[in-house]
Amino acid sequence: MVTKTLDEHIGTTYGVCGGKPRIAGRRITAQNIVIWQNAWEWTRMK
Repeated sequence: MVTKTLDEHIGTTYGVCGGKPRIAGRRITAQNIVIWQNAWEWTRMK
């Protein structure tokens, strides 16, 4: 069963990425996006 939220851009599926919120249809978690954004900001500030 897939639960979609935020206009179907973010989804969760039991057993995919540990059930964490992810980009619908991909195995990229919302947590990864936040980590990448923080890393990008960190390198941009240097």
